[in-house]
Amino acid sequence: MERARIEWLRSLGLELDELRRHENLALFVRRAEIDYLRPSLFSDRLTVTVAIHGGGGVSLDLAQEVRRAADATCCCRSRIRIACMDAQTMRPRCLPKKLLAVIADVD
Repeated sequence: MERARIEWLRSLGLELDELRRHENLALFVRRAEIDYLRPSLFSDRLTVTVAIHGGGGVSLDLAQEVRRAADATCCCRSRIRIACMDAQTMRPRCLPKKLLAVIADVD
């Protein structure tokens, strides 16, 4: 799920290392709720989705699902809260403008 979130952010034009280097921002998982519904095997191909569930200001709430590609069986669901922090002081900071614009488009 972490990798899917990174790729999702990348698709929005947000690279985590560039946010840290150029804007002194870091995104951290603040909370994770995960329901494991069905097992998946090591060799299973999985599809992981990311959808905005809410947020604004300094945090972003995401809903994620992991499904077996072969039969679309949902293996797990999660709610993830991402917090935006100053990379040096570790104090809360506003989400990047690009991400806030995406949240506004969803609402």
